[in-house]
Amino acid sequence: TDTVAISYLAEVVVPHHTPDIQSLAAPSRESLFPVIHCGFRESDGPGVEVYKGEDGWDVASQGAGKGAKKVRPSEINHGNIAPTVMPLGVTCDYAEHMAVVGFAGLRRLGFGGAERNAAGRTLLAALGLVALLEQDSRGYALRSRCELTIDEGAGVVPLELVRFDGTTEPLAVNASQARQLYSGALAAAKKAGFGFPDKPIRLLPQDKLVAIVRESQTRALAGEGGESDGATG
Repeated sequence: TDTVAISYLAEVVVPHHTPDIQSLAAPSRESLFPVIHCGFRESDGPGVEVYKGEDGWDVASQGAGKGAKKVRPSEINHGNIAPTVMPLGVTCDYAEHMAVVGFAGLRRLGFGGAERNAAGRTLLAALGLVALLEQDSRGYALRSRCELTIDEGAGVVPLELVRFDGTTEPLAVNASQARQLYSGALAAAKKAGFGFPDKPIRLLPQDKLVAIVRESQTRALAGEGGESDGATG
């Protein structure tokens, strides 16, 4: 059960509450979750109207199909979720970040034959290494005004190969080498019969979704919608 892992010390973010910290932070309140400010209003108020029927949802009753009825935007999963708000009061001495690429889990994946299995597993392992090393080089933004940085004294800890018996072996792999490994694994996967698009897949919103977002923004700018007045949750 060999495993590739990386672990290093960082400067912030393990909960550690004290009365002093909480009392200092009490005047400031902040949401634990981001809110998407689309300004959707309840359907029983002067807000965005949507209809839900046998054919799904639409901005017009005929587009939603038989049995269409007016519903709140949140009932078609297009409403704001009410945030959880609490007094700020969190600090820590350090945080330890650990990332693992588990080969035992990869060996459970099958792709239709020995050659395809080896190619698919190798590609996923290489992708995991690229993700780990590229993230290290770009930094870790945990949230607004909160960055996870490497401890100056500890420095960057190299990757290790962790064998089934717990013994470890250092692996000297940098981001450039990981990208080369991924490129080779991708070529081998294509040769083994895996199909990949040549261009990125673009996801485009439906016209009806664009319509209700535009309508909600228009109403919000006019003071007819928003978080404080009838937002769905």
